[in-house]
Amino acid sequence: MTSVILEHQREGMREVLIVKLRTEPYVGQWTFPFGPAEPGEMPEPAIRRILRDQLGLLASIQHGQPPFDHLFGDQTYRWRFLFGEVSDAKVSNCHYQEVRWISRPSLREYDFEPVSRQVVDWLLEE
Repeated sequence: MTSVILEHQREGMREVLIVKLRTEPYVGQWTFPFGPAEPGEMPEPAIRRILRDQLGLLASIQHGQPPFDHLFGDQTYRWRFLFGEVSDAKVSNCHYQEVRWISRPSLREYDFEPVSRQVVDWLLEE
């Protein structure tokens, strides 16, 4: 799975995009936009496609974390988190229960699924 920590600048403040899941096993919990790469697709083009298809966003990707394995539901997936930015933050959500732009410090106020919770902890330690 490829996921992205997507940020933008609004009124002098950096905001992060989070999405609420509508599918099991973590329905109602928050995460970062994600999806699978197609066979042979590299992570950066995959997340650009996922953002375009799920949220109507075009993003520039700056860098990523090393991949790690994590159980999601009853399957183990290899997760790769990338970091990106958008200039136009208008979202056309057709995939998630809800989408929000929030300040990074307010990440702790949301109930994240287990993989993203680890990333939130790491982001707030920076």
